[in-house]
Amino acid sequence: MREHKGASITELSDETGVTIRQITKFVREGRISMMDAPNLSYPCESCGVLISHNHLCDSCRTRLTNASKNLFHESNIAENKKLTDEQVQSAYKGISQYKDRT
Repeated sequence: MREHKGASITELSDETGVTIRQITKFVREGRISMMDAPNLSYPCESCGVLISHNHLCDSCRTRLTNASKNLFHESNIAENKKLTDEQVQSAYKGISQYKDRT
């Protein structure tokens, strides 16, 4: 690492014989400091675009945040639309009245 300080992840892999996957694992575990390797970047866990910090790129992080907000919002809407037991019984009672007419 010290000998290849300015190397990219592919160059580092080629020079050391360590796989890109293993280098990425070392970075995520904190075993390789990004301070010692300013040009080192590794793939986003979601889309694979090269990043230099966190586990997700900004685009995937934004997409995930929006998806979770939408899920929470949809969950609240579904909760608000649930019928009470009285409403269900009332609906069935109305159906039964029409059914008895035939």
